[in-house]
Amino acid sequence: YSNTLNEHFYIVESPDILTPAPEADTTTIMTFASSENAAAQLTDLGRGKVVVMSVPLETITDEAQRDAIFATLLKSLEK
Repeated sequence: YSNTLNEHFYIVESPDILTPAPEADTTTIMTFASSENAAAQLTDLGRGKVVVMSVPLETITDEAQRDAIFATLLKSLEK
């Protein structure tokens, strides 16, 4: 993700580590490579699913990686 000042993307200086509520039906679907802490989680609400990412999708600088992440997120929501 974009973490340095540049002319193409806004920067994510310090992304949050996600922690679900204890009673939530949540699965970690993406982690930070540097720490293995949760960067994205899928929560099944019973009547639908929600994905929360700590890094905005549009700040993923590599187009192929961004497309792959988006495709994976859509597949996660289908199941």
